[in-house]
Amino acid sequence: MANSRSGESVLQRAMRILDCFDADRPRLTAAQIAAATGLSRSTTHRLVTEMTAVGMLHRHEDHTLSVSIRSWETSVRCNPVEELREIARPVLEDLHARIDHHICLTVPDFDTLSVLYLERYDARYPLRIISRHASRLPLHDNSTGLAMLAHADEATVHRVVDEQLAGRGTGTLLAHLGDIRRRGYGHIVGGMVAENTSFAVPCLDRTGSVLCSVGVVARTERCDHHRVLGALTGAGRELAAALDGRRPPRLPGTSPWPPLVSR
Repeated sequence: MANSRSGESVLQRAMRILDCFDADRPRLTAAQIAAATGLSRSTTHRLVTEMTAVGMLHRHEDHTLSVSIRSWETSVRCNPVEELREIARPVLEDLHARIDHHICLTVPDFDTLSVLYLERYDARYPLRIISRHASRLPLHDNSTGLAMLAHADEATVHRVVDEQLAGRGTGTLLAHLGDIRRRGYGHIVGGMVAENTSFAVPCLDRTGSVLCSVGVVARTERCDHHRVLGALTGAGRELAAALDGRRPPRLPGTSPWPPLVSR
């Protein structure tokens, strides 16, 4: 692919265009895409025309653009995380039927130090939730991320400390991760939403590498900790067993936890 003067390939610029779209901005004009990406209007016009021609984007009658059905179809048909979602669905549905709180399924991306939200089941009462389906959050500030980070390698943890925490709070983070490994679950009271309590359990393969995490978020005043933890840990064991013997999706950089010391 030919590079631009900035050094970006055509594919890299096309991905920047796709990254502009989200739940808040499902349809954009070419001018809005140019503003969001920093690409020139002429470059944006040429790229969106090509992307529309090959079926990556769809142009509406009002000339706005959206990600095409064909792009969704191709991704779902061949994306390995869809297998994980299918395996997890009956486990998550059963958990949701047992407890009246928000439930989510996440996977780790240790390369980018983020958590990707694959599935969610909303609480049956008003509850403020930061995450969205197919959205990402940093590893260190949510219970599912911490539950999975507790089973990452030492280098990943220190990258979190250096890049996400700017070198602060190493001892606190390591102590928290140690507690998660001993207890088998993550737990945050307050956190991103002051009135919420969150729990998460990691699902590990036979080598101890983390595959995914199941999380529960509840209004603290409505949360029966013992009941939630019993149901959640049971669901985590059930999902791990369901994944056992199947070919799990290949997720970024996981490994059994080595001894970890503060730097």
